[in-house]
Amino acid sequence: YLRIIKERTNESYLEIINGTDGEERIEGHLWWYSPILHISVGGIKKPKDGFLYFFDKEIIPIRKTIIIGKISIEVECAASKVEFYIDDELKYVDEEKPYQWTWDEMAIGKHEIKVLMFDGNTRQDEREVFIFNS
Repeated sequence: YLRIIKERTNESYLEIINGTDGEERIEGHLWWYSPILHISVGGIKKPKDGFLYFFDKEIIPIRKTIIIGKISIEVECAASKVEFYIDDELKYVDEEKPYQWTWDEMAIGKHEIKVLMFDGNTRQDEREVFIFNS
């Protein structure tokens, strides 16, 4: 089903389907959300889950996301605004594509990156990371 949706959508495509069990919104080829099927496409593109990053460069896949040095957080979506949070503290708001923010603050240990994407509805994506940046 998702393959069919992806094939027939593009960046300017918008379809809202009101069914008896909820609303489905299909917007662009980067953003598809269905509360019925519990599928969401779009969100944090970088850092990827389960990779080692060394000063903003992806090195190798590992079990957890580990970041050494600063990291550019990149979000791929068709939203009009993206908010970037670290441990539920708002750090940056971006209203222009490409949506990104560079996290270059002193941080050591386990933290949560969260983004809120606004397109009339609010969607969120999170990533748990271990970071070492001084």
